Order: sequence, then structure tokens, then C-alpha cells
Amino acid sequence: MNFQGDMDIKIGANASLDVEVDIDIGGVPEGCHDYGVVGGKLVEVSPAEGDWRCAGDAKVGFGFELTQDKDDQEGHLLCRVPFEAKGAEIYCTLEYVMEPKSAGEGGGQGLCIYLVDPSVEGWDRHFDGSGPLGFVGKAGAIVGVGIDCTGDFCEGKPASIAIKRASDSKLLCDPVPLEGGVVTRPDELWRKVKVKFDIEENKCDVTIGGVKVLDDIKFEGVKIPKKVCIAVCAGTADGHTNMMCVNKLKLKSEDEDEGGGKIKMKFSAGNITGVPEGCTDYGVVGGKLKPLDVEGDWRMAGTGKVGFGFELTQDKDDQEGHLLCRVPFEAKGAELHASLEYVMKPKSAGEGGGQGLCVYLVDPSVEGWDRMFDGSGPLGFVGKAGAIVGVGIDCTGDFCEGKPASIAIKRASDSKLLCTPVPLEGGVVTRDDELWRKVKIKFDIEEDKCDVTIGGVKVLDDIKFEGVKIPKRVCIAVCAGTANGHTNMMCVNKLKIKGE
Repeated sequence: MNFQGDMDIKIGANASLDVEVDIDIGGVPEGCHDYGVVGGKLVEVSPAEGDWRCAGDAKVGFGFELTQDKDDQEGHLLCRVPFEAKGAEIYCTLEYVMEPKSAGEGGGQGLCIYLVDPSVEGWDRHFDGSGPLGFVGKAGAIVGVGIDCTGDFCEGKPASIAIKRASDSKLLCDPVPLEGGVVTRPDELWRKVKVKFDIEENKCDVTIGGVKVLDDIKFEGVKIPKKVCIAVCAGTADGHTNMMCVNKLKLKSEDEDEGGGKIKMKFSAGNITGVPEGCTDYGVVGGKLKPLDVEGDWRMAGTGKVGFGFELTQDKDDQEGHLLCRVPFEAKGAELHASLEYVMKPKSAGEGGGQGLCVYLVDPSVEGWDRMFDGSGPLGFVGKAGAIVGVGIDCTGDFCEGKPASIAIKRASDSKLLCTPVPLEGGVVTRDDELWRKVKIKFDIEEDKCDVTIGGVKVLDDIKFEGVKIPKRVCIAVCAGTANGHTNMMCVNKLKIKGE
């Protein structure tokens, strides 16, 4: 990750010599890291103070990682931009991941979303709370909503939600078990949380994953001021561990409905940088393609790796690999031309080969387009963040809905085939004497049509891709997958996109 930021700390105090003055000189406290939005991206700005502060074991990685599935961890994320309520209600929203273990499997402990009073001394410098998550007595902390795996926060009730007072650790409601548990599922990725605080009637609602868990809970002995900040803490202890991450942490006022009014809190963790976990980035260094510790032009996800070209699968079962070019291409005219070479060997579908690969366009304006490789379907293409439309080179016929060794165009949003699959003469598996097979795809983004040529033979001609509008600015990617005992080694090379 490339960090940048300018240090501009001003210190001043007016005091006579006989007065003892405690001057807060500012700067990032020891053990903390500050982040800010620079050029539309979240970057570390330390040693200057930023809008977001991570303390303890918290770091930027998969969103804001508060814990990393290790014992005796405690992490805090604090937004240092105060929010001033204009009415009676304050809405907090975020997404979280807690994985991979339930309490019965040794998972824990949990996380807590809490409000902070920025008028309290040390509110953004002292992360000194006690209790299982480091929330109780934390400087400036007021009240928090615990998403509790082990039950320590909820005083003996695991996989539950409760509200707690920071001053003395008093539970302000009976903990409510969350149906299905608090641990996130592999197919879920991020789970949404909404918390509504009524600061006039001192009540709170909590909705998790679209289900209201707590309704009109009175928080006695707590008075929330008009001006607050939002924070999240998480902890592991006593051998109960999980990876706990948060993202898109925001505060909004009462006149902003779900449809999206003006968001007062402008900064969220949506613009995370750095190579995502499970991915490897590559760039050309000294004329050679090399793996990078920072973000590069090429990103491989899943089982993808550099070997024989870009290897997406290695002839093993249950694999899924992606190659994404992160350099956007802007079309000057009506046509986009994608080209690549591929290898798929050694087996046809009848010999147990499969499944196939898909060359697809990506919209880089969609959040998560280069960080979330979350698609479904046989190749991981359907619903992948930012994916628009793809050309499948299908060995088993799963992509082509029952027609093996065929070529077809599919819409990413709903997996709809946009043409009748066409069998490729000689099959899609490459022959030993062929090595790399050339593919050319022409997208007409004005007339919404597509041509596909493989091995010098035009397979698809003027295919209309209905229900899809390709933007002028796109990126190119390839994915491949194996499943159900159908395997092949699938590699690509010389992936390009250019104008007409």
C-alpha cells in the first residue's frame, strides 16, 4: 500500500509560569494508525492525524480488520469526524464479517458498535477500556451495541445482541439471540447492521441482516449528546478467536431515509486500498512480471497464480481462479476489442474434463469491482461485483446450460444466456500441438452486439446482448472453475482490450 500524507501540527498555549498546563500536542498516539481519504482512496496519513483511527490490533486489510483470528487481541476503529444531530434520531450503519467459528467451535468473542462523546478528554487518544471487548470505561464511550459470539458481553448468552452502558458495564436490555448466529456465512461476505438511537426518548432499535433484533430498548442512565462520534471495538480472549472486520461505518441524521439523502458523515471504509486477502497483485518490473506487495495492474484471486502464463486452475477439483486487469480502458468509439490466448487441457468433458472459462467485462465504477471475487455459478462469474457480460468457453456445458464444448454469451447480473450456445468444432480443449489458442471478442457498445472468433474461426456473429449496457470505461477479466470431479488445467496469456 502506498501511504501518503503531510504532517501539519500546530502547538500553542497561553499560560503564566505558575500555572501547570497539560497541553495536548496532537499527533497520532503510540500504537495507533490514522487514515484519511486522499484522491478518493483510503490511505494512511500518519504521523499526521486523520479522520479514521485504528488502535490496538486493528489494521486496514479486509475492510478494517479489528482482529485476525488470534488469541488475546483487541482492536478499535474510531471515526474522528464529529457528527451533530439536527433532530431526535441518529442512525448508525455498517457491515461486518465474523468468521469462521461459532462459540461452540471456539469462536469469539465479539464486537461492539458504540457512540463516543468527543468533549471528553482523551476520547480519541485513550483506548483503555476493560471487559471482553475493551468497551467498558473507554474514554468518552457512552453506550454500545454488542454482537456477541461467546456470550461474555451478554453475560452468559452466546450468539446474542444486547445494549450496554460504557460507564459501568450495565446491560440495558435482556440479550436477544440472533437467529442463525452472529458468525457470518462464507456465501454472505458482509452482513449489514443498522442501529437507530432516539436521543430524546433514550431508545434504541437494532436491525441485523434485515431483521429487527431489538426494538424500542430504553437506555436508562445514559444521555446521548447532540454531538457524537462513532466507533467499533472487538476482542478475542481465553482461546475464543475469530477474524472480525467492519466496513462502511457511517452516522446519518433522521431525515435521511434508506433511499439515500445527504450523508453527513462523508467518510466510510468503502475505499479500502491494498491487496485484498487471498489475492496476489503483479506488475511489470524491469521488463518482467513480478508479484508486488502493493497494488498492481494485474490481480489474481482464488486459485489463480502465475506459472504457465496466468494459471487459473491446476487440474484439481473445486477450484476457481480469476485474473483481472486493474487498468481501466476508455473507448473512444463504438467498439471494444478483447483478445487473449488460452490453454485448456488435457481432458474433454467425456473424459472428465471441465468445467470452463469466461472472458468478461467489468465496470470499475462499481464498489468492490477489484476487491470482491464473490460470483456464483460454475465459474464464479454470475453476480461477481462489477461484472457485466461474459463469453464462456465451456467444456462440461454447465455455463452453456447443457451444451458441452460450446461457446455462449451470458449476463452477469442474473446468469441469463444471451444467445443459443454454439458448439466449437473440434472442441474447446486445446491440442498438444496447438499450445496457445487465440480468442478475439468484439463488443459493439452502441448497437449492443458481440462477435467471437476462436482459433481463427468466427463462432458467434452479431449476437445482441439484451438487458446489458456496456459503459465507455471498462476493465477486462477472466475466470475459470472446476467442480464435481470435472477438472482441467486452464491458463490464459496476452489478455488485452483495445479500441476499434
